[in-house]
Amino acid sequence: MRWRSLLGTMVTSFAILAACGGATAPAIGEGNGNGASSGDGSGGGGGSGSAPGDGTTADAGSRPIDAGPPGPPPGGDSDPGLIACGGASCKAGTELSTPGAEYCCVEVTSGGLSSSCKLATVSSCGGHRLSCDEAADCGNARVCCAERQRGQGSGERIVTGCRPTCITGAPRVQVCKTDDECENGAPCKAYDCGGRFPTLRFCEAPAENCN
Repeated sequence: MRWRSLLGTMVTSFAILAACGGATAPAIGEGNGNGASSGDGSGGGGGSGSAPGDGTTADAGSRPIDAGPPGPPPGGDSDPGLIACGGASCKAGTELSTPGAEYCCVEVTSGGLSSSCKLATVSSCGGHRLSCDEAADCGNARVCCAERQRGQGSGERIVTGCRPTCITGAPRVQVCKTDDECENGAPCKAYDCGGRFPTLRFCEAPAENCN
């Protein structure tokens, strides 16, 4: 009977040792699947191993800026050779064949208005196309004129370009940044057109119902 008692004690001891030795602690720095350490919590990483990004790529020849329309600078703030385009500026000079000349393309997307600088050689702009926003972008004593064209769907768009004059009887209005450049002697101002057009400045209302 004594040997049976001793055998039972040995079996119990082996069972306890097996239970204690069966689990292994994770190695230092071993992740728990979400980039955080499973140690004391002080070495957690924020990522899951994939590179950050929104999954979008820019079109060839375009330089995305932001999701807002081009905004006018403070009154009288002329910046020759630059076109306001969202939070940045595009390099003017399309009509002068300036190397690297750009225009500002303002398009309506599912997330709202999107502005981007595109090379003058790229024609894929389904929205407003701004090649100038004041006379100082043009040179050769020309001025910046805007005309309304039919855009995608049933909408309309503004297209700006440099011309000897905007006063020709054609449906064009002058785009400006200073009072002095306005051919008609009117003040250069921004008009509220209910969000139909980019927030440029004009020497007169660009369309009906613009105040």
